[in-house]
Amino acid sequence: MSPDQFRKLASNYTAIPVYRVLLADTLTPVSVFLKLRQAGKMPFLLESVEGGEKLARYSFIGMNPFQVLTCTDHKVQVHEKDTVMDLEGNYYDILHEYTSHYREPRLPELPHFTAGAVGYSSYDTIRMTEKLPNPPPDDLGIPEAVWAFYDEVYAFDHVKHRILIIKTVRIDSDFPDITGLYENAQRRLDAMEGLLAAGDGKPGTLSIDTASIRSNVT
Repeated sequence: MSPDQFRKLASNYTAIPVYRVLLADTLTPVSVFLKLRQAGKMPFLLESVEGGEKLARYSFIGMNPFQVLTCTDHKVQVHEKDTVMDLEGNYYDILHEYTSHYREPRLPELPHFTAGAVGYSSYDTIRMTEKLPNPPPDDLGIPEAVWAFYDEVYAFDHVKHRILIIKTVRIDSDFPDITGLYENAQRRLDAMEGLLAAGDGKPGTLSIDTASIRSNVT
């Protein structure tokens, strides 16, 4: 994407995906994920399968979300950098607000998912909209919902055997420094490309103390 194309899109949208195309060569979605998980926080891998043994076109990998939305005991919080903010309101309304905050162009050369939220809403979030009796005891101690928001994504193209590295630029100002935002996006793409060359992509060591494992069912 050229600076002129970026500037034109920035006049109509608030989230613009800037990207590069790399040959996959010997890389696979799993090997890329293993590289990235060593270099950042909250990595994810979304493998794409469309039923049976049919493989969909893209797999998505990312890490280091710019914000995380959580819901615990019906209490909604947003975590951003080193701050945590409590949010008032219904969880589903808040989630809708955060997932529809930005307007992004649909570029035909890119997959539909170029940035956004990856996470889950557990079954118990339905209790925020329906009255269900006798809630079971919380024996897991995990949030009812976690959504991490990513603006840097690796899209593995299985058809063309290539990797699209995508940095989505978020425009939060009425008078943004368009040139500065574009140049920073290019620096981030340099760093993202460099991570693919770094590390060995090996799983690493794993040890489990089987003596400490206890079943939670009879």
